Amino acid sequence: MNILFSEQDKKNITEAIATAELNTNGEIVVHHAKQSSDYLEGSLLLGTCMACLTLLLAITISILEPSSYSHYHLYFAGVAGAIGYVFGRFIPSLRLLFYNQSTISTQVALAASSTFLRKEIFKTKDRTGVLIYISELEKQVLILGDSSINKVIKEEGWSEMVATIINGIKNKAAADGVISAIALVGDKLNASGFQILPNDENELPNTFSENDH
Repeated sequence: MNILFSEQDKKNITEAIATAELNTNGEIVVHHAKQSSDYLEGSLLLGTCMACLTLLLAITISILEPSSYSHYHLYFAGVAGAIGYVFGRFIPSLRLLFYNQSTISTQVALAASSTFLRKEIFKTKDRTGVLIYISELEKQVLILGDSSINKVIKEEGWSEMVATIINGIKNKAAADGVISAIALVGDKLNASGFQILPNDENELPNTFSENDH
């Protein structure tokens, strides 16, 4: 089973967050989700497709060779449908095939926003929280800033950091990509007016977090 981040990777990422926050009053949170949605409808669609294809094949064979007709064709189609459904339930990448990129991106955005609220990243004195959200199944990364940061740094301002993480994942160096992106986020915040303050406090935990959804 492939593990995107080892326990040592998580420790290194936590340290990278602490280092980046030495130069900014921004609060950086990194969250890794195995997937942003269950996409359960994909399992039903996969099962339906396999059942229909099996039935179509049986009908075609029956037309070409009438003597091969059997009442068991419907049974075989049902079995194929059940197998397809089970495969879909246990192999998320198969479920994902039935969704277009726009729908997938919407699910990732919704999950990222939900994580931002659930982890209460908005609970900073100056509204300077930043979420780095990594969705493994969809191979997508979103960086969400709180209200004070969004006034200065727009979504496209995070493109370099997003690309750094995605390239790291593609090159089987996910942790290195995240650590580099964290440093870039810290530099970006500092350069955008969010410098460290004399009385700065660590308002959000630096710990790396993750879940299945």
